[in-house]
Amino acid sequence: MSNFSIQSKNKSSSGFNLVEILFVLTLLAILINLGLPALSNIVERNQAKVVINEINRAISLTRFTAINTSLITTLCRSENGTSCGGQWQDGFIVFTDRNADRVINGHDQLIRVFPEPASTGTLTFRSFQNKQYLQMTPQGFTNYQNGNFTFCTSSNDPKLAQQLIINRSGRTYFVSDNNGDGIKEGTNGKALTCN
Repeated sequence: MSNFSIQSKNKSSSGFNLVEILFVLTLLAILINLGLPALSNIVERNQAKVVINEINRAISLTRFTAINTSLITTLCRSENGTSCGGQWQDGFIVFTDRNADRVINGHDQLIRVFPEPASTGTLTFRSFQNKQYLQMTPQGFTNYQNGNFTFCTSSNDPKLAQQLIINRSGRTYFVSDNNGDGIKEGTNGKALTCN
């Protein structure tokens, strides 16, 4: 029978001590605090783009419907999804509007409900005669309503603002930052503001 001997080996500890753990946690907290504002801005900027893209889709649908049905079609803000009213950030609807009265009645049809956007902020429409609805004619033109939609995030940071311009012929385009200062310029060539 062979003899087995158990020998204990003296190993040094390979763990971390309390000071090292606290140092790493402090460093990690500093890095997170430095990165959170930048991450927050990225999230808000992307949310603003989603909202302005959604209003662009609604305008395109309004124009498409007007041309295909040969009927005036209305896009308006809607807090209840069935009639015009409320604020643009409450949601909006598209419907055929045979008599152009901005009310779904008679043979008018509700085409689509765009619910309240997930992002918080303010969506405004500035147009000729300051009408808070947009109508497209069967020819695909606006009903004399060129203007712009602007979305400002809840932080009111103009660097995060987005704007969509609609011209008389019903075409849309997004504004851009032409001078490289981080703020987009609107139709008048001036930087967007959020107040």
